[in-house]
Amino acid sequence: MVADGSNPGYPQHLLRLFDRSVGQTFETIDQGIRSQDLKVVQRGVHSLKSSAGQIGALALAAEAARIESALRRGELDPPALPAALRRLQAAQRRFAETVAASG
Repeated sequence: MVADGSNPGYPQHLLRLFDRSVGQTFETIDQGIRSQDLKVVQRGVHSLKSSAGQIGALALAAEAARIESALRRGELDPPALPAALRRLQAAQRRFAETVAASG
């Protein structure tokens, strides 16, 4: 901790936590897709949207929000879900690469 009570390492800690949990979230979404359980998919996407937004992965959060909204409106059929998951995973990879490049 520094003199003002803040912890300069805390943002990195949050990023590590997100990095560890995002794989499980993707696995949950994938399981929902494979079992065609749209409620599980929607909950997983909602969770991802929230956690991505909290750590500043704004493109990932926005993609998750688009998918969540389409699921709520009934506009995303099960055959389209694997592609949606790939878009989420690609957005997460881009975020991870950006974080890694920034040191």
